[in-house]
Amino acid sequence: MQLQIVIAGVLVALSAAYATWRLLPAARRLWLLERLLPAAQEHTRLGRWRARVRKAALADAARGCQGCAPDSRVRR
Repeated sequence: MQLQIVIAGVLVALSAAYATWRLLPAARRLWLLERLLPAAQEHTRLGRWRARVRKAALADAARGCQGCAPDSRVRR
């Protein structure tokens, strides 16, 4: 019973962290990434992961407000 509670708690915490990360603006994600992993080397596994996440955050930031799909057109 105790193990089930621990596993459920971990899953809830990870889900909350993921949802928070996805809902943050891209600029804040980049800021957090630089603060949490400032010296991750590119040749390490953590460094490669950080580079991928940073690239994705930069791509999101380039899309503007992130409210539209990248290929959508605004109609008036």
